Amino acid sequence: MRGDWKQTFLAALSRGCTVSLSAKLAGVSRQAAYKARARSRTFADAWQDALESGTDVLEDEAVRRALAGSDTLLMFLLKARRPEKFRDNVRVEHDAGREMLTALEQAIKSVQSP
Repeated sequence: MRGDWKQTFLAALSRGCTVSLSAKLAGVSRQAAYKARARSRTFADAWQDALESGTDVLEDEAVRRALAGSDTLLMFLLKARRPEKFRDNVRVEHDAGREMLTALEQAIKSVQSP
């Protein structure tokens, strides 16, 4: 294992690479990266910062592609940024009282009828 693998790993992670690819580029296994994160609060914090930066890179690319004509990406971005306006709204109305009353009336009628 190279001594400088952590910097290579973090740099790849901050460019939007997955943990698996970042580890491969750094010359370590995913398991080694996760173990190092578990042993070091400093590395864990740097990992989280790199992950946030990488997510920003991915989001910027999604915005670029959405603006270039991807309606699907555009909708996902709008849902993420303004969920109160663009979320999928599902409204289910159920009047259990009315349904129970109707069922009860039908049951009474069926008992009263010869």
